[in-house]
Order: sequence, then structure tokens, then C-alpha cells
Amino acid sequence: MPLLVASLGVAVVVLCLPRALDADGVGSVRAEESVPVAPATPLVLTQVSLAEEIADDDAQRTPVADASPVIQVKRATALASGPDTPSGRLHVRAVDAATRIALDRIRVRVTSKMRFADRESGRGGFEVGLTLTPGAYALAVLVPGYEPMEVPEVRVAEGERVELATVEMRAGSARILGSVGRSVQPEEELHVEMLGDGRRPCASCAARFDATVSKVDGYTIVALDSPLAPVDRDAPCAQCGYGPQSSCLRVGPAGTFAFLHLASGPYALRLLDGLNRNVGVPVAVQLREAEIQRVDIDAPLLRDVRVEVIDTDGAPLALEWAAIASDGDLSFTVVEGVRDLPWTCAFLTPERRIATKGFSTPTKAAYATSRVGAFGGRKLGSGARRRTVDDRAIREGDLLLPFPRMPEFEIRPIQSRIDADGLVVFEALPDCELTLEMRCSGFGASVMVPASAEVAHVRARLGLAATDDSGVATFRALDAARYR
Repeated sequence: MPLLVASLGVAVVVLCLPRALDADGVGSVRAEESVPVAPATPLVLTQVSLAEEIADDDAQRTPVADASPVIQVKRATALASGPDTPSGRLHVRAVDAATRIALDRIRVRVTSKMRFADRESGRGGFEVGLTLTPGAYALAVLVPGYEPMEVPEVRVAEGERVELATVEMRAGSARILGSVGRSVQPEEELHVEMLGDGRRPCASCAARFDATVSKVDGYTIVALDSPLAPVDRDAPCAQCGYGPQSSCLRVGPAGTFAFLHLASGPYALRLLDGLNRNVGVPVAVQLREAEIQRVDIDAPLLRDVRVEVIDTDGAPLALEWAAIASDGDLSFTVVEGVRDLPWTCAFLTPERRIATKGFSTPTKAAYATSRVGAFGGRKLGSGARRRTVDDRAIREGDLLLPFPRMPEFEIRPIQSRIDADGLVVFEALPDCELTLEMRCSGFGASVMVPASAEVAHVRARLGLAATDDSGVATFRALDAARYR
């Protein structure tokens, strides 16, 4: 696929697009070949034919290589002049093995018995150059969306520039074929979002830009002069779902979806509704090279949870909070500021936290709340000493290939409010059994929310932490102290 370079004024932005890709919780994973381990804004995505995507992907799939190809040194030349510290230079380039298109965002890691280095070229960088302490190094090359490549040994001599033969990267060919655990109604507009380093853009991603093709140093380059208008660079591709931070596809009428051309590694998936709200909990997937894995994602219905907060002495707070809420419609004059009493709330399943939300204790209408701010600073120093080589002494945990970390979604805040009855209402939560944890100052409660597709009503009896030193026994006393 073409390599994209966007030129804006005198600045140059480069986007690498390899060859086409056609196409955490209660969640179950079924493998065909193995059993491995934002703001609420509407999403607009089109549904691509799964049959066409998978058929085209089948035509392009190639067998997994039995062994990594031998990568040799292309040339070694003497450096014109070297730094004070004895060192040599190592240069690495990479291309797509099938299309021979140059790749950017190259990451190179090298290790010896005593030394380690890790460096990336970044977007638009087609070569990694490392200044290394002389010695023999094992080397790994990593590019997002491609299988990692290893070189057993490269020798770097003092005062020598070593240029490695171009590394041919195998594009990811694994698939995730998914289905939603219930029938999907057209008006639901469900989407599946996916995180993972093995994702890469498809040919259709280039269609959002004005592009001209050229040749530079034998590599195919596609220059992007300006984006087509209107274009949202951060929006997911309607064809493959690829976006800068995550991929997102709309669930088809049959409740199915497919992410194709993925590199081996860990992925996380979650279901979203048309307002970009969580539906259920994320699912973790571990892919091997060229593996086809089937994934079932639970799609619980969403419901509201109404919580009546009970003070430590058994008195409900709802009556007082409801009275304050009704007074809010009256005109008033602010007579003084009072301290805010914020609550932090979290909903959990047995496996993980799925949603968070905070709300403020209702404040009487004649008073205005104020938040206490904090000032922080940092001490300015002389900065780190300039290093003359890119490697350092090897440490425990410095592996040639980095340990694959399972990606995680940020816990999204949910909507909440205090209704006319003085109850705290949390909106759009999954219908499975949940645990609600509430905290404010030294007071807190933990309550089980039963599984139900209907609105749930629960009572949260407050307790006082053993470490609390406020000197009050009830939350009402703490609240009343604000107005003195």
C-alpha cells in the first residue's frame, strides 16, 4: 500500500499505509484453532459485507513462514569521525515483504550480554540509526501491524557504520471474527471498538486524502498535499475500521463483525452503542500469527440504577436532598460560599471496574460552593547529561522482544443526577449484577445491584471509616458544618 506524506506549509507529516486490509468483565472467547488466553458523541460508520471482506482476505492469505529469513549486513564503512566515546553506527530500514513499500514507525531493539538499546523512527521516519558501544548484538525490528523480525547477531566495530540489508516485514494476517450474544435491533447502532498494536490501515484509508505518487531512493512514496474536505483524520475508516487510537466497526444486522489482517499479540474489544456508551464489559483476545479466532461479546441491555443514600444512624438523606433540589427553581441571592462535598462512585463486576462517576452533595440554594485548588510546581534542574551512545547497561527485564502488554480501555464516566425524590440516578448501566462503591470524605458504602433489565432501586447504608478524624458521627452533621 502506498506511503503517505502530508505536507502542510513547510512542515511535513508522514503517514504509512501498507497493503490493503479488506475487510475487561463478562465476555467469552472461542478459538477455532486454539484457546489463547470519550464524550457521548454519535458514531457514523457504514457496514461492509463480511462475506466479501473474508473472501478477499482468504485470497491474500499466505502460509506462515517456517523460519525467519536470514538478514545480512549490506555494507560496512568507516565513519568520517567519531565521538569521544568509542562507538559504531547501525542503520536499519524495513519494507513490506509483499509490496516492497518502505515502512515508517520502525522500532529497533538490540541486546548484547552487557548492553541494551531501544529506539523508534517515529511517523515519517523510514530508517533507525543507532550509535552503539562496539560489540555483537542480537536485533529485533518491530512495526505496527507486522510480525516482529529477529536478527541473531550483528557486529558493530569501533568507528564503523554498519548498514543492515533491508528487513522484509510480514504483514499481519490473523483475524478476529466476532458475534454479539443476542439479536441486534437496527435502531441500536452497536459498534465494536478494538485496541492493539497489531492494527494497521487499509487502502481505503488513503481515499480520504489528495495523494500523488512518486519514487524516492527506489521506494514508493505517496505525497499528501491536503486532506479532502470535510475530513476527520481521527474518525475510523468506514472500510476497515482503523483509527489512530483504536479501530471501530459497526455490528452487522446478523450481529457479526470482523477485524482482518492483524499481527500477532494482545487485543481488547468492547461494545458501544450509538451514543458511544459502553455496552457490557471488554473482552481480551490473544492472537498468534495467522490465527483465526472467534469471539462472542455479551450485549446486555442498558438500565438506570436509582440509589437511596441512608445515613449512619439509619436516617435517609433523600428528603433533605429532594427539598434542596426543589428550592433550586427559586430565585435567590448568594450570601456566602461553602465547601463542596464531592462523592466518588464506581460500579464493578466480579472481574473489574466498568464505570465511574462523581456527584456533589446538594447545596442549599442561598449558598454557592467553592472548590479548594492546589498549586504545584517543579524544581528546575540542569537536566540530564548528554549521552554519546544510544545503548546502556542491560537491566533485569530488558528482553529482545518486549513483553506484550494487554491493552486496556479507559474507564468511561457515566451520567448521573439527583432526581426530584432525592435519589441518585446513574444512567445506562448493563443489566448484569453489579457492585456499587460510594465514598465521600470519611463516609462510604458498598451495595449489590441485582441483575435486571428494568430500573434497579437500591439502598446504600453509609459507614464511617475507622481512620476518619472529622469528629462527626453522621453525614448530616458533616454536611451541616459547611454552613456555619
